[in-house]
Amino acid sequence: IQEFVLAADEDMRFFNDSEMSRIETALASTGSADGAKIRRVAARIMRDFQGTILEGAQERLAELQPELVKEGGMLYPPNRAQAFWEELKHLLRLAHYATAIGTREYTRSRDVTAFREMLSQIDIPRALVVESLQAMQLRAGYLCSRCAKESPESWVASFSSLQHLIDGMNHTVS
Repeated sequence: IQEFVLAADEDMRFFNDSEMSRIETALASTGSADGAKIRRVAARIMRDFQGTILEGAQERLAELQPELVKEGGMLYPPNRAQAFWEELKHLLRLAHYATAIGTREYTRSRDVTAFREMLSQIDIPRALVVESLQAMQLRAGYLCSRCAKESPESWVASFSSLQHLIDGMNHTVS
């Protein structure tokens, strides 16, 4: 399983279908086949609907703080906002890995620590990231429960990996 994570992470991409099937097979052989299937379904939805999940964060922040992307706002100019959304996509990818393989290793990685440090350097409040992750968690959970006909309980797997990121960010919110 580690080889799939290393390859995908090196390419900064989500797992492909073949990798997820092989991960599911490996996990099913060492434990619950149902649990492995649930994780694969949730990870697939996180990958296939990544844009929609990120839109959930964008919509939530626009609703709560419309001034963020306007001149003088924390996510202005547009390239600053784009960088913020790209970082959230990176966190979603780490949560995708954690969901697929059923471990928190990737949501407490040095990438997450580096992200927290970067936030303090560029003056983006961690609370903004927490709000974004919570919106992503809600959107991913909704998509998993509605789109995963073969495994509607898959929302639990996506919820758990994103919650771990939220907890990590909350732990260090100043």
